[in-house]
Amino acid sequence: MIEISIIDSPDKEIVGHHRYYLSPLILGPSPTAHLLIGDPDFGGHGIFFHTGNDGLEIQREGGEAYFSGGKKVMGKKKHQKGDRITVGNTTIEITDFAPEGEGDISEEVRDLSRGIEREINRPSWPH
Repeated sequence: MIEISIIDSPDKEIVGHHRYYLSPLILGPSPTAHLLIGDPDFGGHGIFFHTGNDGLEIQREGGEAYFSGGKKVMGKKKHQKGDRITVGNTTIEITDFAPEGEGDISEEVRDLSRGIEREINRPSWPH
């Protein structure tokens, strides 16, 4: 389980609280991301949030950087609740996380949630 709050973004539709029951969680400009971010300065690659037994690890795809606490981060970095990261003009706060398989939902509900998230984030193509 990963909970984040989008604090600020040019994409005002995504501002607010988000909870996901999957790992890795992918945010970015691609329609295959779990949360599509419409920030023109986000860059061409997504950012991955991965929960493990030793915490929450964040990494940009394609070797791109992000900012954590105002400092540039390249590669993987462990994060804690309350940390704020910035990619482009989008600021994200980590509000909670639990290792994969832990949390307050069953595996059946987790699978259903993943399917719904994929459908919601699927682009609508004209017929």
